[in-house]
Amino acid sequence: MKQPLLKIDIDVTLPTHVDVAVIGGGAAGVSTAYELNRLGKRVAVFEKGHIAAEQGSRNWGWCRTFGRDLRELGMAKLSVQRWTDLAGEIGADVGFRKTGITFVTRSEQELAGWQAWFDFARRSGVAAQMLSRDEANKVYAAGGSPWIGGVRTFDDGYADSSCAIPLLAQRAAARGVAIPQDCAVNDLIFEAGRIAGIET
Repeated sequence: MKQPLLKIDIDVTLPTHVDVAVIGGGAAGVSTAYELNRLGKRVAVFEKGHIAAEQGSRNWGWCRTFGRDLRELGMAKLSVQRWTDLAGEIGADVGFRKTGITFVTRSEQELAGWQAWFDFARRSGVAAQMLSRDEANKVYAAGGSPWIGGVRTFDDGYADSSCAIPLLAQRAAARGVAIPQDCAVNDLIFEAGRIAGIET
């Protein structure tokens, strides 16, 4: 069951200069700001409402390599690893649970697609296993006709985005990221064809 959004108060003075201005304090915005700050960049996140109050806290929170396009599998692996390390890094439980993900099927075509993904993923170092008919039905039996097989990943899981993103924002703020809430960006300022600032 989804938890209510963790609302955070961050004292902030609007910066006069930053290396990167992030517009939007959802999952992508906050995590981008956090990682850029770790790389030594001066960053500010401008959020028109409250951190993670929109889509950032309403997603299902899946952190997965399974089923990812083969071109993005490396990034998905890195993402799952970052989620695995995050609680220890920021000193707070972000709700990440490494449960693994299992899919079972009655479709030969779907199973063949999973097999193709699995063959590549295994070579890429993803911890996964194809499930035989017996394995799929032993644990995941359902009424009606039996499953013909399945696939399972071991490191995938989910995070509670309603607390993870606000907690990450708090940690970023403690590290020097300016995070003004209730502060919409109304305009981008260009000089000589390049962005030179923002208007809030």
